[in-house]
Amino acid sequence: MRAFWIVLTTLLVVASAGAFFWWPRADASPAIAAKQQGNAGGGTEPATQPKPQPVVVGKSYYVLLSMVEASPRTAKGSRWDADGSAPDLIYTVDWQGQQVFKSSKKADTLLAKWSNVSVDWKNLVRAVSLDDSIKAARITVRDGQSVTFKVLDADIMRDDLVAEWEVPVTQLKIGDQVFQSPGNPGGRLVQAHCRVLPLDRVEFETLVR
Repeated sequence: MRAFWIVLTTLLVVASAGAFFWWPRADASPAIAAKQQGNAGGGTEPATQPKPQPVVVGKSYYVLLSMVEASPRTAKGSRWDADGSAPDLIYTVDWQGQQVFKSSKKADTLLAKWSNVSVDWKNLVRAVSLDDSIKAARITVRDGQSVTFKVLDADIMRDDLVAEWEVPVTQLKIGDQVFQSPGNPGGRLVQAHCRVLPLDRVEFETLVR
């Protein structure tokens, strides 16, 4: 009987989360609401993407990389791994001299994409908050500060640097922005897609799209 209630509770939480993600909300942006309603009604008109807005000093945000693309070869022109496979990509975010986020690993790929939301079945049973399921750095924007992104090839002995770059927090944009060929000669990265969302008013569709 206890197992039955655990399964039932899990299904209810998943259904509630799905409704929260996809049901048009009064406070959702017009573009997202229009896209949701259009999809529900079979419409084919593409939603207008809002123009990225600058972050606000004093406000807090989620900061993450939604996708990175590595070059086929390292900066030295060699293969990423000894067996000829593509790199196992991870990334980290540093803020105020501390590592505040480390991503999961995407194995054997030149193009890594992170969903940025991860719901574990055990966490669902324990009713962990949705905020805990968001896989992103959390920062507060202050003048003179920056965030550092590092993309790494995760290996057993040590992680090899693919690229590292620093961005003043006041230059971040709410929404998506693309860094083309970011980083130093430590590696080769074709592009990195950065996503910044307000901590107090996140729209979950923008996390999982």
